[in-house]
Formats: sequence, C-alpha cells, structure tokens
Amino acid sequence: MTASREVARCPDDNTLSQLVTGELSDAERAAVERHLGSCAACAQLIGAYARATPQRSVPPRYQLIRQLGSGAMGEVWEVEDTTLARRVALKFVRAESTADREYQARLVREARALARLRHPNVVAVYDLGQSSDGELFVALELIDGASARAWRAAAVRTPAEILAVWRQVADGLAAVHQAGIVHRDLKPDNVFVASDGRVVLGDFGLASLAADGGSTTLTATGQILGTPLYMPLEQLRGGAATARSDQFALCVCLWEALIGTRPFQSGGSIAALVIAMREPPPLAARHRSTLAVLARGLDPDPDRRWPDIAALTRALDRVRRAGTRRRWWLAGIAAAIAVAGAALVIAR
Repeated sequence: MTASREVARCPDDNTLSQLVTGELSDAERAAVERHLGSCAACAQLIGAYARATPQRSVPPRYQLIRQLGSGAMGEVWEVEDTTLARRVALKFVRAESTADREYQARLVREARALARLRHPNVVAVYDLGQSSDGELFVALELIDGASARAWRAAAVRTPAEILAVWRQVADGLAAVHQAGIVHRDLKPDNVFVASDGRVVLGDFGLASLAADGGSTTLTATGQILGTPLYMPLEQLRGGAATARSDQFALCVCLWEALIGTRPFQSGGSIAALVIAMREPPPLAARHRSTLAVLARGLDPDPDRRWPDIAALTRALDRVRRAGTRRRWWLAGIAAAIAVAGAALVIAR
C-alpha cells in the first residue's frame, strides 16, 4: 500500500460519510481506517453510518462491505463471498448500460473470455450473474494495493522500478490481446500495484472482444469511450480501437511515469491534443533510448507502431540491457582510474 497521511484527530461527519460511500482517495481511506483501528468511538460511529447508508440488491452469496467506486457504467463494491469465505470486488453494470441485448451478450462473452484467462498480471474473474434489479455483475479479484498513479506519487521511484512495473503491465496486456480482447481504456488508474509487488491490469469496463479484423466494434462510429489523454488518434476520431491502440496507451503511461509529463501536450483541449499527435513527441535527454522505443508506439499511424506488445517489450529489454552494460563499463573505467590514481600516490 502507498504511504498516506495519518489522521491526527477524529475525522468529521462528512469524511466518515465519504468513507462509507467510497468517495475517499486510497490515501485518505487508508489514513481514516488506521484511525478507526485505534478509536472505538469512531469505529462505532462508522458502523451507524454504514447501517444508515442505502444498500443495493446483491445475490445472497455476497455480503456488502463498502463501495470502492462508481462511474457512468456502474459501481464497484468490496464484498464478502460467504460461500468461499473470501473478499472480492463486485462490479455492477447499470441496467441502462446493458439495455441493448447485443451489447449485453458481448459483455457476457468478454467476461467469459477473461475468466478463461489465467495470468498473474490480469485481474481474475470469479463469477458472472444478474441482480434482482436487472444489473449484470462480475465478481473480480480484490487487489490489496494502490493504483499505478498513486504508487508513482507515493515515493521517489527509480527508472528501473518504473520500468519493472510497466513491464508487468505489458505482459498482462499481451495475454489479454492473445485472448482476443482489447482493453480500450488503459491508464495508470486502471493498473494496480499490489502490496506483494505484483502488478495487475484491471478495470475492463470498456473492453471488447476483437472482431475478425482485430478491432473492437462495441460502440458506434463517432462515439468516444475511454480517457482521451491516453487515446491514439484513431480512437479520438471515433474509429475502432485495436491492440495497437492499447499499445499507444501503454507507451503514454510509461512515458508519463518516467518523465512526469505525457508526450503530447493538449492544454485541456481534445482538438489541441489531436493536432499535437500529428508530430513525433520531442525526446528528452533523460532516458532518450527508452523514449525512442516508446515514440514508435506513439506513431499516429497504427501500422507504423510496433507489430505487437511482445515486439515493444523486446525493444525495451534491449535498451535496458544496453544501459546495464554501459553502466558496468563506466564503473569499470572509474575503478581503473581509481586504481591508477592509488598507484601513483604509492609510487610517490
């Protein structure tokens, strides 16, 4: 888990209410929960809040614990699976989002495809069903950790640590593509660094099974779904997303994690972002070789990007090995100079 600010005094009513409804950030929630562990009065109060908070309909097998988040597509709750005595994440897809039967059928096929996929860097799917309110739900592996964005911000990270995290993401993404699934919304908030160091690709709310041509056909042309700041031109223009669209998003994420800024500056405007993407991003002096690899994955033409995620990771691995050899070589030169200097001193 990431480091977070300790709660020095009892949280106010608004903070406790936000804890129950899942509106606090990971750091804020962790700090409040630590306080609750040492304050019986607040723990009793939070229990009263939870009992007063409107609950939702869930299958008898699951017992609600707390809401983890919500969005346009639905809600995610931490629940207790009473049958298997374990905690899982239960993701509900709003009934209005699945009113289209074809869309609903595709969501079911996608969940089944993910359930068949067994990979340490992809969130596991445990169950699929429908609540009495008509909402589809998916039971997912509950990750004890923080988002990649929160992990990056929590402490000073070395380039090697950053590359190691996103290398695991790449492995998971490659497995997802091999299963015929396009994520479509890869960003640091949808990647989780577990407390044991494992990195997990999650939140497949906008994912789609790939069509015969390798592109997603879940949404109508002209409809933008996902996070624009991490999207390639083809998605921003409302076109189909493919595995190479995910590759673009992966390169944006890694670039941002290494440099601290995204490769294309938009000033908050999608139109400006589209214009910026037409030109190659400038390569900073730091990590120049790595950025050159990422720049190919950021090409506006999908056909000029890396053939697949495996090719991208092989290129990154070559740069990493070359950097290691160069550091060893420089260390050897420095050691030789030090030895020569010591010999001169002795000779004198």
